[in-house]
Amino acid sequence: MLIVFVKSTSLGGISTHIKELQRGLKKLNYQTEVIEINLKPLKFIKNILALRYVCHREEVIVHFHGYKAILVLPFIPQRVKKVCTIHGFLDEGRWRNSFLKGLLVELFKKVDHFICVSHSLKNYIQGQFKVPQSKITVIYNGVSVDNKEIPKNKGKKIINIGACGRLVKLKGYDGLIHAFNNIYPKFDVRLHIIGSGPEEENLKKLARDKVYFHGYKPNPLEYMEMFHLFVQPSLVEGCGVSVLEAMSLNIPVIVSDAGGLPELIEHGVHGLIFPKGDIKALTNCLIMVLSNKEIGNKGNLLDKLGINNRAWVAENFSICKMLELTISVYNKILGEFLYEKVV
Repeated sequence: MLIVFVKSTSLGGISTHIKELQRGLKKLNYQTEVIEINLKPLKFIKNILALRYVCHREEVIVHFHGYKAILVLPFIPQRVKKVCTIHGFLDEGRWRNSFLKGLLVELFKKVDHFICVSHSLKNYIQGQFKVPQSKITVIYNGVSVDNKEIPKNKGKKIINIGACGRLVKLKGYDGLIHAFNNIYPKFDVRLHIIGSGPEEENLKKLARDKVYFHGYKPNPLEYMEMFHLFVQPSLVEGCGVSVLEAMSLNIPVIVSDAGGLPELIEHGVHGLIFPKGDIKALTNCLIMVLSNKEIGNKGNLLDKLGINNRAWVAENFSICKMLELTISVYNKILGEFLYEKVV
């Protein structure tokens, strides 16, 4: 059995997601290939030819990732089984053309099964694209927690607040910087932002003292290890891999209520949740944590939040679980049991 992953060109979470699936599938003796879709006419034709060649060569499941990837579906033989993972919400700025949305609705009808990385996305494609509930499985993104040592003795003389992601408007980093500007004179804190993108220069203009931009890092976990607190202020978010990565290091998190983010944590246990785009609410969350206010029992809130985050991620958001559930979808559309349970 060959699994062909079809994706658009990117360095983001989709690429990481596919690499983890490939690594796990290889251990179970599956063959995998990746075809990156480029919408430039000549390259698009080459993509289609490569995909058709693979589909005629042997038994195949084509696994699309994202909205652009599914545009090649009409060129795939009807007999081939098709799965599509939805990682995020449609960018209305890029897909405002009603014809394109209508095209997606028709293409979605030809997909055998959908995987959504959050229940929020499941509800979205049910409503926007009329996908039946029976054709959708929710499988959260998985992160590795095996053999990962949690850094000790970070010290808290200076509190390092971290964020990680592509620097675009929908990530809400301008709101985070505004909130940080409100609190940094009162606390000995630093804000570290990992990532690059079109909003970088605008964000740097908003930033005052003690805000550091580290650019794109292929392995952001190396930098997250020094964070005392992680913030994801997204206005739109499918799941939030960076949040899970931070939690795998037992770092407490503050997240907005956008998309699937509230599904990742319990408020007051793993971190705090605030209304998306609400700078005052985010400021209050930061003050609550940094001033050692309490939720429930007595104690330092920064120390209390997140102490079991690693165990929570290992139980609910592991790569092993993501892989096992993904293979179960493959089995479902093939109508047979093809694998041994992942250990």
